[in-house]
Amino acid sequence: MLCIAKAVSRRRLPVGRLATTRTVAVVAAIAVAGASLASSAAASEATVQADSGAFSDDDGSVHEPALDALAARGFLGGTECAEDRICPSQPLKRWEMAVWLGRALSYGEPEPVTESRFADVDADEWWAAHVERFADLGITAGCRTEPLGYCPERVVNRAQMATFLQRALRLPEAAPAGFDDTEGNTHEDNIDALAAEGITAGCATEPLLYCPDDPVNRAQMATFLSRALGLIPLPSAEALSAQEVYAKVAPSIPIVESAYGQGSGILIPGDYVLTNHHVVWPDDFIQSATIVFPDGTEYSDVEVVATNPWADLAVLGPLETDKRPLPLADGEQLPPGSDLYLIGYSAEYEQDEGFAPEPTITRGLLSRVRHWDGYDMTLLQTDAAIAGGQSGGALVDSRGRVVGVPTWSWSDAGFSVATSASDDAEVVELMLTDDSYSHSFLDSIDASSDPSRTWDIELGGAWDLATFVVQEIAESISLEVEGSGEAYAWLADAFDVLCCFDAEGGLADRGDAEILTYGTYFVEIGQVSAGPGTYTLTSSAELWPYYDEDGVVLLAEGETSGGNAGVFDYDGDVDAYELHLRRGETVVIWTDSIDSDTRLFLYDSASNVVAEDDDSGPIGVLGFEFNAEILFEAPATGTYYINMYVADGATGGSYIINAAIVE
Repeated sequence: MLCIAKAVSRRRLPVGRLATTRTVAVVAAIAVAGASLASSAAASEATVQADSGAFSDDDGSVHEPALDALAARGFLGGTECAEDRICPSQPLKRWEMAVWLGRALSYGEPEPVTESRFADVDADEWWAAHVERFADLGITAGCRTEPLGYCPERVVNRAQMATFLQRALRLPEAAPAGFDDTEGNTHEDNIDALAAEGITAGCATEPLLYCPDDPVNRAQMATFLSRALGLIPLPSAEALSAQEVYAKVAPSIPIVESAYGQGSGILIPGDYVLTNHHVVWPDDFIQSATIVFPDGTEYSDVEVVATNPWADLAVLGPLETDKRPLPLADGEQLPPGSDLYLIGYSAEYEQDEGFAPEPTITRGLLSRVRHWDGYDMTLLQTDAAIAGGQSGGALVDSRGRVVGVPTWSWSDAGFSVATSASDDAEVVELMLTDDSYSHSFLDSIDASSDPSRTWDIELGGAWDLATFVVQEIAESISLEVEGSGEAYAWLADAFDVLCCFDAEGGLADRGDAEILTYGTYFVEIGQVSAGPGTYTLTSSAELWPYYDEDGVVLLAEGETSGGNAGVFDYDGDVDAYELHLRRGETVVIWTDSIDSDTRLFLYDSASNVVAEDDDSGPIGVLGFEFNAEILFEAPATGTYYINMYVADGATGGSYIINAAIVE
């Protein structure tokens, strides 16, 4: 499949991977909740600060957990009444409602506005953009017409609050809740919807009352909103039946179809679809997928707007839909033995036009809660096994709250693992607002240069590689490498190394692998020569340079520690890192991964392998020996190079690599 041929046209690729790769801020992705590779002392200090609460004037209040939960998500910023104070008993104003609820339903801050649709909203107010977004979301139409007004300073009462929440979360109609004081109220149906969800139990019993005309204060609103978002427990612990859980959740669980396979997804606030990264991988290159809901509603070419392989998450959309979004709730406090349900698509395949997929439901127990320190994520382990196609679906509790996104399954061990939905919500927020928490293969393609069939390459040594992308292949591709040293090359797609030739020029066919007419292919050039080498690569297809952003300097001269979150972008991908060590310094290098069996090779500047390891690193969070570790004392001052492989041949895996000087 890989043959030798000549071609024309020439452009210059200055050097190989290590010298040309761009240093990026992806290391920040290690810090899911704002904590990076910090010392244990700093982590301990952060814990003490968190335990003291976000505000000083709500200590001992029953609403304190809700206020803390909203503050941790950043929903309350700018609405404090003084430093470290939230004034919990102060009635909530309509402009404050727009800020709190709008942030809960959207990602990032809205763009400033120069004018407002409402006559009584001053566009110079910092919160004016929040009111505009609140209206854009369809949650408010204002308080009056002619002229259109919003009444931003008016206090929100409990009845109005119910309508705001119902519209925001698109809660379904419900049977009468039995409140004696809501009959005939304009907001009665929405109050009943809140009660059916367990968000409110009323203001009094015997008789059962809701107090619709009472103003809702800041503390109460925090509790209502936190319950609606699943950030705190509901007042009623009454469990739903399996049928009720399914009826509540399944309509918002679509099937996600990519060019390479399918999985499940969750419609979340903002009308985005959340799924696993590995469901759309390697469609990161194609950047779109098809979404189909159980009622047959189909969305084609839905954009993959952000991916995070470390948390194994991808976000698609947003969609134009009136379907109910499912907030990502906090299930980390559930005790072992709690009932859980896994809702997704097990081996579902489209049969004909007008196909309406039907999600399955599987019951299991919460076996244990694990924590992955490397990425600061909580994992929920359950005995509800994930079948093919269920990845990216919803792990829900007995009240139908989404508490996890099922990701990994070990059928031999009889358990599966989901990432905590509470952590996922924070990662999604960062994915959509901070580029360093997302990973796009397209960013690594040098689109500024024209593609060419001939490239000149300079490689620094045996550790160095040059990579190119092929985006269009008809039926075959031919490659030739000529130069000063002993070079080798291989052709790979996302899943397989298709074929290659060795340093002596011999063809090594990797079987009957098919070259498809779509998708992205990689050509990687390396050498076994010890010193620098210059080569000319000639291809029958046009190539773009590909700069693997995983290659960074882990330790600069004088630094004592460093880390990076990396990804194996395709089968055969080799990630390279640099260490600048002084003579006599001892360095420990180790990896941390859930889904990749990593292997390390350490080279000196003369291309000698001075150390290597496969499985000697720390035991992974799930108990598997996937991690590698090298302890090395530098015999001379200079630059050392790390090459990192997937030992078991798995593709698309993510990892964290760390290095530290041992005193």
